Amino acid sequence: MEEIIKEYLKCLLTEAEMKKEAEKMAYCFSQLSELEATLKSAKKRIESDIARVEAELSLSVEKYRSGFEMKNIDCRVDKDFQTNTVRVIRLDTFETIRERAMTADERQMEMDLQNKEETPEEEVETQSKPMEGAKATTVFPDREDLPDADVNGYMKERKEKTD
Repeated sequence: MEEIIKEYLKCLLTEAEMKKEAEKMAYCFSQLSELEATLKSAKKRIESDIARVEAELSLSVEKYRSGFEMKNIDCRVDKDFQTNTVRVIRLDTFETIRERAMTADERQMEMDLQNKEETPEEEVETQSKPMEGAKATTVFPDREDLPDADVNGYMKERKEKTD
């Protein structure tokens, strides 16, 4: 009886098999390029994430070490005209953070010339009306007495009379 065994031997490829292997190689090169690009992109993203976390860690270490952090806090400026001082007060803790003497300009009190409830239109009406019981007078003499001026005080054009 004959015995049949398997041996690992060289076999020449046919034209069709060569073409199939060429297509397989092209596909593998394409996949390899794509995976390498993905790896580079992922590596950059992960390196960026690492840098971000390192920066956060550094800030946290500094805050912990120093026991404070700097922030923009709303503050109120109080002008005390009795003591001629200006104070800056934190609005979160109401702590006075700075106090100094008023400058000469700051010591000049501001006057509120407009009533808060009065609108600008009402203000104009109020200013143009004479007070009750007051006699209406003008600073200007009668406009008719002014030479070459009309009733409103505008200069009239001089007209040459031709007879």
